[in-house]
Amino acid sequence: MNGKDEIISKLIDSESMIFNRIEPVYNTLSHFKDKELSDIEKDIFEVGFMYFSIQIMSIENHIKLLGSLSELEEHSVLFNYLLDVNDFLEDHDLKNDNDEFVSLISDVENLLQNKQQLDNVIYENIEALKAKHNSIQGTLKIFEEISDGLGIWTKN
Repeated sequence: MNGKDEIISKLIDSESMIFNRIEPVYNTLSHFKDKELSDIEKDIFEVGFMYFSIQIMSIENHIKLLGSLSELEEHSVLFNYLLDVNDFLEDHDLKNDNDEFVSLISDVENLLQNKQQLDNVIYENIEALKAKHNSIQGTLKIFEEISDGLGIWTKN
């Protein structure tokens, strides 16, 4: 078992909040893994695989940064929020607000590195920016709908 498989296994076994966030993508990939895929399913698989790989790399990097998976899990709410905000930035063309958004993400990253809680001001600023640009459905939401449609995941 390679390092990524081991991390995924530990996240699943521990019923991790971090894994719960990416579970619809994992389930979709698992569902398509050994099947003959249509062109659309191949596209879905490729997007999901790339997305999931990036999420796992981020988890690995933050495990190294914080010292352990259990330490990262202790800060899972903040970490999941950081991933959500990064996803939002990736999924949206923010134009004039990009620098401000990147700065806020940096602030959240610093809080995580220092094992602190999310500051209300930072949270409110990010939510205001997200509300301003919330016209696009993000990758994770799309995979929630795909996996739900396939009957392999239902949102808790």
